[in-house]
Amino acid sequence: MKSLNLTIGVIALQTFACISAWAGGEKASEIVVVADTRVLSNPLMRYIADTYNTNLWLFAVWSVVLTALFGALLGLLMDWLMNKTGLDLNSRKIIEH
Repeated sequence: MKSLNLTIGVIALQTFACISAWAGGEKASEIVVVADTRVLSNPLMRYIADTYNTNLWLFAVWSVVLTALFGALLGLLMDWLMNKTGLDLNSRKIIEH
């Protein structure tokens, strides 16, 4: 019974805190999401974070290009690895009806 009362009290307190937070103050007009660059020492990570903060189009282009390059690299690596294990997928016959 004691834990039930404690649980109900915690839920009531959280509900009151949420209602009071919604009730007062000005409404936020715009939320800005930025990368924190204060603690970055790696120049590549710093460049990526600065690009994200200043030029989202360039960041998007870098994201698309790097995703394509990493996908191609992983595909070639897996093809090489399967060839080394004896699975040659280049010479298989595809029969589709």
